[in-house]
Amino acid sequence: MQQTGNESPKSNGGQTSKPLEVAIIGGGIVGLILAAGLTRQNIKFSIYEQARNFRELGAGIGFTRNTVQCMEMINPDIVTALRNAGSVNISLDKGDPNAYFRWIDGYTEHKKDDPSWQKVLCVLNAGPKGWEIVRRDHFLENLVKLVPEGSVHLRHRVDHIEQPDDDGKVELTFSDGNTAYADAVFACDGIKSRTRRIMLGDEHPASFPQYTHKVAYRTLVPMKDVLPLLGEYKTMRHHMHVGPNAHLIHYPVNSTLVGATVVVTDPNDWSVDQPNLLRVTRDEVEKAFANWCKPVQDLVSLFPQELDQWALFDMFEYPVPQYNFDRICLAGDAAHASSPHHGAGASMGVEDILCLSTLLRKIIAPISNGDLNKSHALKEAFSIYNGIRQPRTRWMVNSSRRACDLYQQPEWADPQKREKAESCFEELTDRSFKIWDFDAKAMVEETEQEAMERILAPPASLTNGTVPSEGPKVVSSATSKNAVPVPSHLEQKAVATIPLNETPQVVEKEPQPVEKKADSAHSTSSAEEKPLAQAHDQRSRSPLINRLSIKSARAWLHRRSVDGARVGSSF
Repeated sequence: MQQTGNESPKSNGGQTSKPLEVAIIGGGIVGLILAAGLTRQNIKFSIYEQARNFRELGAGIGFTRNTVQCMEMINPDIVTALRNAGSVNISLDKGDPNAYFRWIDGYTEHKKDDPSWQKVLCVLNAGPKGWEIVRRDHFLENLVKLVPEGSVHLRHRVDHIEQPDDDGKVELTFSDGNTAYADAVFACDGIKSRTRRIMLGDEHPASFPQYTHKVAYRTLVPMKDVLPLLGEYKTMRHHMHVGPNAHLIHYPVNSTLVGATVVVTDPNDWSVDQPNLLRVTRDEVEKAFANWCKPVQDLVSLFPQELDQWALFDMFEYPVPQYNFDRICLAGDAAHASSPHHGAGASMGVEDILCLSTLLRKIIAPISNGDLNKSHALKEAFSIYNGIRQPRTRWMVNSSRRACDLYQQPEWADPQKREKAESCFEELTDRSFKIWDFDAKAMVEETEQEAMERILAPPASLTNGTVPSEGPKVVSSATSKNAVPVPSHLEQKAVATIPLNETPQVVEKEPQPVEKKADSAHSTSSAEEKPLAQAHDQRSRSPLINRLSIKSARAWLHRRSVDGARVGSSF
């Protein structure tokens, strides 16, 4: 059997001064951001990507201001790569650095004498440079430049993983028979994660993503062609056109291109085994917007005659029970793939990497000089990561589904029920600010404190010394005896549904931009959310105070999300 990548399979009984060696499965944006973080800490790593080359499909990708701050904390070179890729503010308002999100009525023509007029339903202010947009492929190209030569292995599809019971290396076997070894494995291999499937087993429902019954069409349109149809104001600013069973988003990707994304409800089934990308004609999109207002139809007319149709999958119905498996952990879409309706799936992955980078920074030196047992330190670090990241990311998956339901309410088509449909924006405001107001520094402080309590000052049994043997753990196929069992609450498929009439508030007829309140970054919208909000109020004052309350709140949210019930809109 041929070896590739890190090749130090033998254990040294826990006494080691050798540097940590890491395997990254997946060479997408999240995997490369992790690689940049490891590079900054001088941690040796190898990237294993099953494709023939690095590639990102789709048009634009957006990052919140706080996500960019996370990138800066992981490695400032990531932000440089973002800017070198041509990122721009989501709203190109001259003289105004703020990012605005605008929802407008895309279905109803309110003024027959001016068919281009559309009612503005809600405007949110995400703050200065609150949301940056960049072309996916350009960003990926610039991230690849941060990866040291010789650390990338293309056309490597993991097929088998074995974890030893001591401080030895985790063994990766690839589909071509090659093997590699690492102290820790980070699975960043996307929504159809091969690693997740190996660790859980084919019988576990969370091994596979589920179809959301939505399809998306993404394209880039020359800005010069959009300007005469939509005018400068709409063309240069983010807008979402909402209506029954569909919505359309457009935004400036750079100074010459407008990105457009269409999402349409699909009543049909779509197997996870099918390709999730089909080539279709523009007629499919035009049919979906046949009865919509003129600006929407005009923009769709600029789409290419042939374009890609994406089947949207997520982990809503069957969330992954855990993100850590001893010295293997899942990050990004491999752990918590969401539908794209908040535009923040990649941001969640970057937050994951900041948490993991923080943990590695705390334990790398004690491991390297032999003060910590490597295996136990890594297992405990990944357990901390799971506890910190799982509640927020599970909420994100659920909230994205809910947001799309609100964008596409059938009530938009009924004049007598339109006022009820418009009442959704109080809820959407809460959900949006929960994503945008993420406190990265507080997460880092909490992560560091957890590491201090659970790793750097561990019981004597976890310090360097003999580790009780549990036998090797092997996972290689759907029939693995070590596959995670299916939890009882997942044995019957149960999809959480949320009535659309939960939020009776009505927005004003002429909305002004809603801005973040300085003293209420984490507002609550119902009584059941108060324990969680209180915990985060405490954390915002001091992350080291009342930690029991914080953990209790996290456990509460964990139970809520696992049971499939609605999770509140505050974190």
